[in-house]
Amino acid sequence: MTRRLSAKIMEEKLKLGWTTSQLASHFGFQNNEDFTAHLVKFFGDQKASDYLSRLLKNDKRNKKKLHSSVVEVSKTGTDDLNGTGLIENPDTTLENMKLYANSLKNELTELELTLQRSNEDKQKLSSMQADILRQLSELREKIVIFKEKYLNSLSEKENIESSIKTLEIQIQEKNLALSEVESKIAELSKLVVYVYGDGQIEYSHPYEFQDDSHSLYEAIVSDDGISEVENLTLKQVKQLAKLIMITKFLIEENRKYEIIFDDEKMEVCYQHYISRFIH
Repeated sequence: MTRRLSAKIMEEKLKLGWTTSQLASHFGFQNNEDFTAHLVKFFGDQKASDYLSRLLKNDKRNKKKLHSSVVEVSKTGTDDLNGTGLIENPDTTLENMKLYANSLKNELTELELTLQRSNEDKQKLSSMQADILRQLSELREKIVIFKEKYLNSLSEKENIESSIKTLEIQIQEKNLALSEVESKIAELSKLVVYVYGDGQIEYSHPYEFQDDSHSLYEAIVSDDGISEVENLTLKQVKQLAKLIMITKFLIEENRKYEIIFDDEKMEVCYQHYISRFIH
């Protein structure tokens, strides 16, 4: 049964020291070449190259073990003879040779893949070099044209720079004049609101707005947040609500304003409720 290839399984088997042939067999491939080709297709060149590099290390370690086993058989071969000149258990040596052959095939596959990539890289570089030489030739022709254009642009640039300096001076003067005018306009359009202790409100300039402060008035009357409200008359509370509405409209109009109180209780209540009802 073919097993599903995944990065998790690859990591587990690589850490256990599995070789290329073991993994190829584990995932149901007939040979190592098909398995390595599938690795590249499944994981991409970079990730597959990492896996193949680690597999090559495992193959080399396994090769060393097999080589040591073969040498050991060679050294102790006389002990395995049964008196007829034959090895008692030839299957053991044959199996080692097969494993060693598989290890060599794995190394050969990795080397062939490396050679293929190197040839592809070489071909890419050769193509890039030819393209660069072509572009260099085109650039040499363009340099002559660009040089002439550059020399012609120098005198034109000098004229423009002179014009720029004149414009910058004019802009600076206009900005200064505009700043002064805007400052005067802001000062003249600033609305001063005078709030008197008897509940009357006056303005430094005529100001009209839609008075919709009734609901705000009821909210202040029913609120027991600060004790100063209890000391205000109903007329003062109505004017307090109206003053909050005026402030709201002035803020929305982005207009400068100043509020002057002659009653400290009114000012305290205003400061308290302005932060609650205007955000």
